[in-house]
Amino acid sequence: MQTAHDILQANPPTISPTANVTALAQVLVDHNLEGICVVDDDGHLIGVATAMDLIFQEKRPRMPAVFTLLDGVFTLGLSRTRDELAKIAGTSVADIMTSKPRTVSPTTPLDEIATLMVHQHITVVPVVDGPRLVGSITKPDILRAAFLHGGAA
Repeated sequence: MQTAHDILQANPPTISPTANVTALAQVLVDHNLEGICVVDDDGHLIGVATAMDLIFQEKRPRMPAVFTLLDGVFTLGLSRTRDELAKIAGTSVADIMTSKPRTVSPTTPLDEIATLMVHQHITVVPVVDGPRLVGSITKPDILRAAFLHGGAA
């Protein structure tokens, strides 16, 4: 049975949380990536930033629903709108990344990683040993392991 250790990309490209979003876009395009691990100066994983996080900045913000009841005005979804606007206005990787991303250990089986990616709509899965990033797994890594290197036919 293949594990994360067998298929991970060791020393994957990473980015600092203080990098600006233009630098993030450039790294993703230059390396043909959908997502990248965000690490601190000690190599500890602190988040994941994806192409969708950048695309999110170009979307039209959702406005909160407002309704009146007995002369009162109520707003639904205000905090969600506030969070969306903060992400849209973000200028650094830290502003737009997903903090506390889903991770796996080096011993996690391939089928468990594939299930996680499908159910959580994840494009890059960090492989960690404690807080330290030891690699990452992307959709092409799963395809290579499952279909091209002796996996399922």
